[in-house]
Amino acid sequence: MARTRLGFQKFALDRALDEFVDAVEAAVERDGGEVRLERATLDDATTRCLVTLRTARYVIEVALAEQDGQTRVVDAALRWSRVERFTWLALVLFPLSLLLHATAPLFLALWLVIMLVSRGLSPEVFIRLEPPTERVDELLALFGVARSVPLIYRSAAALRSVSPPKLEQQRARLRASPRVSLAEHAAGEGGKVVGRVCRDRAVLRAPASGRACVHYELELYESRWTMEDETELWSEWLRVAVFRQREPFLIEDETGRARVEPAGATIAVEQDFFHECSWPDIPRDVWALLEGHSALSRHEHSLRTKRPERYRLRIAEGVFEEGEELAALGRWIEELDPEEPEGLGGYRRQPASRRCLVHARDSPLVLSDRPEDR
Repeated sequence: MARTRLGFQKFALDRALDEFVDAVEAAVERDGGEVRLERATLDDATTRCLVTLRTARYVIEVALAEQDGQTRVVDAALRWSRVERFTWLALVLFPLSLLLHATAPLFLALWLVIMLVSRGLSPEVFIRLEPPTERVDELLALFGVARSVPLIYRSAAALRSVSPPKLEQQRARLRASPRVSLAEHAAGEGGKVVGRVCRDRAVLRAPASGRACVHYELELYESRWTMEDETELWSEWLRVAVFRQREPFLIEDETGRARVEPAGATIAVEQDFFHECSWPDIPRDVWALLEGHSALSRHEHSLRTKRPERYRLRIAEGVFEEGEELAALGRWIEELDPEEPEGLGGYRRQPASRRCLVHARDSPLVLSDRPEDR
C-alpha cells in the first residue's frame, strides 16, 4: 500500500492515553460509518500506542505516547491501495493471453473493456497515484480539536476556518428547527434548545480581551501601506489568521441542565470585541498564539518587526461567556454523571446519567449565540 504522512499538532494533551483513545472510539461509534478502530501497544515502558482507523479503501495510523498523564501524537500516516481492482484483472489476463498466443492488440482491447465496465464507461488512469479524498478529513476530525485547530490534518487547508457557505447552511438549519425546552427534548421532542451557558470543568481565557469563557474565536486582519502614483494608500483589510478554542460546557434553561461536547461542532459566535494596533503593540497572548501556530514565516515576521509603521492590525473576537444565551442543535446521548453522589441503593442501584449534546455525522452539532438564530 502507498503511504503518506499526515500533519499533526505537537503539543501535549492534558489527558491520559487510554482516556484519549476511548474518546476517539466513542466518536467513531457516533459517526456510524463503516470504520473499524484498532489499538496496539508499542512499548509498555513509555506507554506508546498505535491507533488505526480502517475503511474499505484506506487506513489511518496514529502513533501516540503518554508521559506524566499527558498524551502526545508521535506520528500520523494515511495508507491507501495504489492499484485498482481492474488493474489486477489485467495483470492476470496478461500471462493468460501469452498462453493463448494472443496478440498485443487483443490484450490491450481486453484491458480497455475491463476498464470501461469497471468504471461505468468512464475511462480513468489505471494506477491511483494520489490518496483518496472522500471522507478523509471527516475521519481525521474524529481525533478532535485542540487549541482551536485539528489535532490530525491532511493538509494546511484543513486548518482554515469553516467556509462561509457551510456555516450559513448550518445556521439556516438551526433557525428552521423548532425551539423546545430541555425537559421537552428529554421526553422525545426534537428541535433546538436555547439556554444559558454554564461552565463545566475547564474555563478558557480569551487572548485579546482576557474574558473567562468556554469558547473563543479570534480573527486577525491586516492592512498594508502602499504607494501608487506618488499617493500613499492603505490596502483593504485582509484576514491573516483565525484562532479558536473550545471546552465542554453546560447549558441550562428553566426545565433542566445538559452537557455540550463541542468537538466537531459548527459554531457561529457574535464578535463583540474589536481592537486596532500596530504589530509591536499586539497583546501578549495573541502574539503567543501566532508564534505557537507559526502563523507567520520568518521573513514575514522580520518585515513587520523592521517596518511596523507599514502594517496595521485589527483584532475581532467573540466568546461564549457564562450566563450568555445560545442555541444548540445536534444529537442527544445519555452519559454517566460524574457529579451525581453515589447515595444508597446497594449493588442493584443504576448509575446516575445525564443528557449530553454531541456532534454526529447524520446530525451535525450547531452552536450559535447570535440573536437571529435562537
